[in-house]
Amino acid sequence: MSFNEEDKKILSQYEDVEGITTKKLNFGLWFVSSRSFFRTLFIGILLCISIISWFYVLYNLGFYYSRGMREDEIMVREMIMNNLNHDAILARMPVDLVYAPVDIIDNGGDQYDFLIQIRNPNERHAAEITYCFIDGNDREISCAPNFILPGQKKKIISLGQKLDNPLAVKFIIKNTRFKLIDLHIYPDWEGFSEERLKIEVSDIDLVSEDKLDILKFKAKNDTGFNYWEVVFNIIFYSRDSIVGLDQYLISNFMSGESRDLSKNYTEPFGRVSDIEIIPEINILRDDIYIDYREGKKFLK
Repeated sequence: MSFNEEDKKILSQYEDVEGITTKKLNFGLWFVSSRSFFRTLFIGILLCISIISWFYVLYNLGFYYSRGMREDEIMVREMIMNNLNHDAILARMPVDLVYAPVDIIDNGGDQYDFLIQIRNPNERHAAEITYCFIDGNDREISCAPNFILPGQKKKIISLGQKLDNPLAVKFIIKNTRFKLIDLHIYPDWEGFSEERLKIEVSDIDLVSEDKLDILKFKAKNDTGFNYWEVVFNIIFYSRDSIVGLDQYLISNFMSGESRDLSKNYTEPFGRVSDIEIIPEINILRDDIYIDYREGKKFLK
């Protein structure tokens, strides 16, 4: 059966009582007749996705085997080295200074001397500190700077402090600045320090004359260096107890020079069984040395 244009027009305007038009019928017919095409298209899309995925996987596997494994090995080695370097850095970091409780010596009349024994456990770091002796209310009694050479044990003295309750005195370090002993500058630190600390103290004696205690000793500069000043810390013992403290300063102490020194004390120490005299020099400071050049003094 053939339809003319007018029939086709009438047929195209046909509408089923249930609302299904000829356009919908034609689309349904086309869709049913094209199912194989859509199935093929869907399979083709899945195949393309699969090919692209496999290409991506194979490319990354090839890249990893060609470069990634080597880069991973380098990264692991760097991590190991960084960890070793970190451990080495930690091993080189200075640790805190160690000190004992304060020794307090009663001089009478509310006057006291203090002594603290302090140790630097760092073999490659010197320490410059600011310290204080404080009372039970954390008030500062006396504060001063000081130094501790690498591995050094030393005694710090504070003289003639007046206070009401000496039993609560404590020692604190307010600031610490560590200085690394640079092996390029000090390739032989032990030799460097030993050469500059050879100040011999001998012939120590304490005699009583005319109600005075007279301390006598000899100091010799066995170093090859001239010093502007040298401080001697003096500690008087009665058996194991400290019964007195003092300091003695000498100036212009020349290399090879020997001096007979003495000091009078109007207040006797009582029975003294031993006397310790310790020279104190910060050999890391340049301004402690006297250098004679053409008859003039210069700081080293």
